[in-house]
Amino acid sequence: MAIYLDVIGQMEAESSQPSDIKESIERVNHIFNQHLEETSEGKSIHPVDFDPFAYDEALKDTEIDERFKKTYQKRVKTLFQSFETEFNACNCQDVLGFDPFSYVDYDEEMQEYIEEGEWMQKCIDCMQFLVKKMGDAA
Repeated sequence: MAIYLDVIGQMEAESSQPSDIKESIERVNHIFNQHLEETSEGKSIHPVDFDPFAYDEALKDTEIDERFKKTYQKRVKTLFQSFETEFNACNCQDVLGFDPFSYVDYDEEMQEYIEEGEWMQKCIDCMQFLVKKMGDAA
């Protein structure tokens, strides 16, 4: 999402049509929810294959310059290649060994493991890695 926000920020800078912060937050929430929907219930797609431009309601009547889409795709691909190299996975379920969005579907033993929270360190490690990589690319 951070990469997408940066790319649409570049688009808006070129178009001289600044967006409202509240509108931007709603856009990101909608797109993020679409991403979660596409990656839940076993439909797990690779993050590189998700197209946020297709779900951005603010852009539905706008022709998107292909260079912005390519910039987004290249940055996401580069980020996830390095992520996969570091963690041998590209999504939470594979890194953690369970789907954090499917808690209610697990047996009591797995729910207890989730509740203990030891797995959260893996999440923190992943987030720190992503933030560092994104900062390096800026």
